[in-house]
Amino acid sequence: MWPADDRIDLAPGSALRLIGPNGFQMGVEKPGQKAFFAALCEAAPARIPFTAAIRRAEELIQEAGLSEPIDEAFLTKGALKLFTADQCDLVLSHESSWIRESLPAGSPGLMTYQAANDLPVVNRWHETVEITDTQRRFLAGEQLHVDEEALRKTGLMF
Repeated sequence: MWPADDRIDLAPGSALRLIGPNGFQMGVEKPGQKAFFAALCEAAPARIPFTAAIRRAEELIQEAGLSEPIDEAFLTKGALKLFTADQCDLVLSHESSWIRESLPAGSPGLMTYQAANDLPVVNRWHETVEITDTQRRFLAGEQLHVDEEALRKTGLMF
């Protein structure tokens, strides 16, 4: 996603409109939320850890002379919903309770299909990842033992 305008105004009362692929648009108005997305936009196309984006948002708020605190809990929930919505097709259908409870309900998922059919496996950032046969069996749902390395490679766990 990228800002619709050249400049991101963090002042209260102005909205930040973000545009994504396929016509997706989103707007935020609170200075802390705008600062968070400004931090993500600054880093793009590179990835930035969530905590680094929060710290940068705090710096941007301070640089703008604003005193609004960053609501980290709200941003955590919002970012999870936003990025999970884009990844519904990648969800694993797995019996491990913490995976089932942590990820949204959905179809068996693209990663599961790719792993089960000996296809290249694509992570949540749409990059092909190299996985071992054991990791392939886990992602395909054939192995119930949680393979944390496979989850890290695919971006389902950090």
